[in-house]
Amino acid sequence: MLSKISTLILGVLFEKERNPYEITKMLSNLNLRKWFNVADSTVYATINSLKKQGLIKGETVREGSFPEKTIYTITAEGEFELHKTISTYIEQTDPDG
Repeated sequence: MLSKISTLILGVLFEKERNPYEITKMLSNLNLRKWFNVADSTVYATINSLKKQGLIKGETVREGSFPEKTIYTITAEGEFELHKTISTYIEQTDPDG
């Protein structure tokens, strides 16, 4: 089963491809840091781990004169693991508790 931060990042990438900076900004803008007390460095480390596991893939792009950035997308294996983890969380949740 994936960690909470891995699940969150895969969920964000399931919606739309993004770079790590966009992911960290999204955590802040949606006030998700209230529930996930996670540093930006942890987000970057988790992205690297997910990439090594083959759950996401990155493509380096350059837009105009801006520096290169890596855009990440979720892989089919990443989608499978995301759905499996969410299903497990739901099964473990007591609706009356």
